[in-house]
Amino acid sequence: MKTTLLFDFTVDKSTSTVFVNREFAAEQALVWNAFTKQDILDQWWAPKPWLSRTKRMKFEVGGRRFYAMVGPEGQEHWSIQDFKAISPIKHFKFVDAFTDKDENINKELPSSEWNLDFSETEGVTIVNITIKHRTLADLEQSIHLGFKEGFTMTLNYLDGLLQSKQNLPAGLALPKRLREGDVGRLINMRKIIVLSMITLDGVMQAPGGPEEDKSGRFKYGGWTASYGDEVYGKVVQKELKPADYLLGRKTFEIWEGYWPEHADFWPGINDGTKYVLSRTRKKSDWNNSVFLKSIGDIKKIKNSNGSDIQVWGSSKLIQLLLKNDLVDELRLKIHPLTLGKGKRLFDNGVIPASFTLTESIVTPGGVIIVSYKRAGKVKTGTVGS
Repeated sequence: MKTTLLFDFTVDKSTSTVFVNREFAAEQALVWNAFTKQDILDQWWAPKPWLSRTKRMKFEVGGRRFYAMVGPEGQEHWSIQDFKAISPIKHFKFVDAFTDKDENINKELPSSEWNLDFSETEGVTIVNITIKHRTLADLEQSIHLGFKEGFTMTLNYLDGLLQSKQNLPAGLALPKRLREGDVGRLINMRKIIVLSMITLDGVMQAPGGPEEDKSGRFKYGGWTASYGDEVYGKVVQKELKPADYLLGRKTFEIWEGYWPEHADFWPGINDGTKYVLSRTRKKSDWNNSVFLKSIGDIKKIKNSNGSDIQVWGSSKLIQLLLKNDLVDELRLKIHPLTLGKGKRLFDNGVIPASFTLTESIVTPGGVIIVSYKRAGKVKTGTVGS
């Protein structure tokens, strides 16, 4: 493998264009992910001491990344990237512009069109970036604002991140804002997504039927039954698409006794991998069942390649995941009733954490269906100041 990696930054004022060619000692798919996945981008896209914070990103043609460069004193410089073309793993194009916090484009600041091409030779990936500005004045303003120095710095961060991921000899230090061991999680992150039906007071026990879970003398099993309607049903059907699952032992045993014979309602449930956290179970006749012993095993699965992982039921497991900051998304159906007792979604051990709303809908029956993604630390302040 090459020990000296290409980096070339060229400015062509005659065409108002910047050309950046950068090699990375990593496979092409890994580098592609680093440029196209929000959770990875925010780890290297901003030059120190600034941080990148993406508010919203949909990587598809016609989609947009809306993000801010956040300074050490909390100042925010907002931008958008509007995606115009995508050829997976090989090429994508976007238009970049500065905006305010409400996504209104600031026409007094430079805008540009980016074309990024990815190719790999003998384990080394080269990214060829062409940045075309509207005018020479825009190009000169961008250079004056320190684009060359800042972008060079961020590409060096990415180089260090990728080298750490592949266990290469230390050429560049891992950025301090990444915790040791986080690189694999960020590059190949499988999201852990909690799907839960809850009451207004947070009870999640036995939503489907009276016999589902009577533990603790719970007598309200099936409390969701009266809230079904067409809107609710469409959401549920969307959630039943093939996936991998992470379950607590009790939820797994409920599923194990029912779903193998009812897969016509849930296509793919038998084919999906069922990861089960259990101290007592080691095997099952239900195909594709894998038993885990510890939170460390869960972390290894999360850091591996594969599809996102859904958590259904499993109240104690959810508490463990929340305590260890392993939940990436919450997809909740909040029903308009209280039960006063029963297993709850949020209980002992939940850490302070903030989430961002990504989707919401209210059914005719009053069920609030919302999706949240993990957003960082809790921010405090004085209201009205």
